[in-house]
Amino acid sequence: MDRKKLVIRVVNIVLTVIAIYLAYALGKTLIEPVQARKITKQRYKEVIKRLEAVREAQMIYREIHGKFASNWDSLVNTIKYDTLIEVKVIGNPDDTTQEVTYDTLYIPAIQAYYERIGNNRVEPDSLPFIPFSGGKKFQLAAGFIEKGRVRVPVFQVVAPDTVFLADLNPDYIDQEHALILGSLTEATYTGNWR
Repeated sequence: MDRKKLVIRVVNIVLTVIAIYLAYALGKTLIEPVQARKITKQRYKEVIKRLEAVREAQMIYREIHGKFASNWDSLVNTIKYDTLIEVKVIGNPDDTTQEVTYDTLYIPAIQAYYERIGNNRVEPDSLPFIPFSGGKKFQLAAGFIEKGRVRVPVFQVVAPDTVFLADLNPDYIDQEHALILGSLTEATYTGNWR
């Protein structure tokens, strides 16, 4: 009889261990995708914030140089050290009865950059780097396209999901998707997240 009780006790312990493992596995299966979606959403928000700062930096670069930056060193150095020239018109140039004067203002590019990005405090030196990537850089390209016989500057910045979500289970990452700002074939400066 003692042997029978021992066998029943061992079987109960084994079944309890199996039940606990199955409960853990089921819980993990249900919770993991929810956590992955939450992490993905939060990281998208941070990467988009950085891309929006890059867009403002590129717009300032274009105002200074007449084209977009095709490399990170040039973009960052322009924001940190160059100057925007702004001409302020005093009076109405269309009114011939008024005297019109022009006042030239020199604004540091860094000041204009911080004004344009507002609360989105992204330092110029961090612009090239994809958040949550371990120091990997955005893919950056720039050039010109023809639109109605007009040469238009364009740029594109790409952050593949596989770079900033690399630490997540690959089953929860769209291997083909990337956050993309701008285009090299269209005169658009918006992102594909809109």
